[in-house]
Amino acid sequence: MKGACSGGTSCYEYLMIYRMVGNDQEIILQNYGANNIVTFKPEYRGTYELCIKVADFDGANEEKWFTLTVK
Repeated sequence: MKGACSGGTSCYEYLMIYRMVGNDQEIILQNYGANNIVTFKPEYRGTYELCIKVADFDGANEEKWFTLTVK
């Protein structure tokens, strides 16, 4: 996954998580760090929900969810 931002105050930090569809347990891939790229390799077949949350230097937050189906 790769996050990209614009319009905020620089020094962005990224939180990247995933969960299986139908499961509320979120797994953290990266906990608010400067790196905007993480590798996600699904272990099981099914549909995953992935999320990138970003915070800027002033504390403004945005998030984007998307799905990935592994057959």
